[in-house]
This record gives sequence, structure tokens and C-alpha cells, in this order.
Amino acid sequence: MTDAAAELHDPRFVAAYKLIGRTGARTVQVRYSEGDDPAEDKLVWMAVVEYADGVWDVAAGRDPLQAIFRMCDTLVDGGMCAACGRPTGFDPVTPLDDPNLP
Repeated sequence: MTDAAAELHDPRFVAAYKLIGRTGARTVQVRYSEGDDPAEDKLVWMAVVEYADGVWDVAAGRDPLQAIFRMCDTLVDGGMCAACGRPTGFDPVTPLDDPNLP
């Protein structure tokens, strides 16, 4: 099991959380659910997003970072930017100094 407290302070987690807020989300929650057998030490982490019109979505992962990244992928990847009209994408693993970036 990962150290959830450390992941919640990871700059990538914070950036992803803020990115979800920029999609117009009214609330963003990160929760966990324990498995049926506490001895197995299995948690499922969920990112839950709700919009002002009542629409909501959820994404899950084995740790908080994976859950929030999956939510970003669902909400952002393949969309269109409201400001410039260009396609949007989400790639949690491409470093900013990648020479292949424009």
C-alpha cells in the first residue's frame, strides 16, 4: 500500500486536482473504500466530481494519484478547450522537458 498522505501532497496530485476544478467542477472529492477483508489491506481510492447542474462522475484507482489521474483522463483527454477551441489531452507521464513537445 502506498503512503496516501504523501500522495495527497504530491505536486502532480495538486496540479491534477486544480485541473479538474478548471473543467467547471463544483466539487471534487477524493475518498477511499476498504475491502471486505481488512486483513488483505486492499483499499479502492475514488475521485468524485460534481457539476452545478447535478451531473457527477467517479474514477477509481489503487491509490489517490491513480484515481485523480484517471478522472483527469476521463474529463480532459479528447475534449475541446473552451477558450481557444483546440483539442485537450492529459498525459500524466510526459515530463515538461520532453524534446518532442512543441
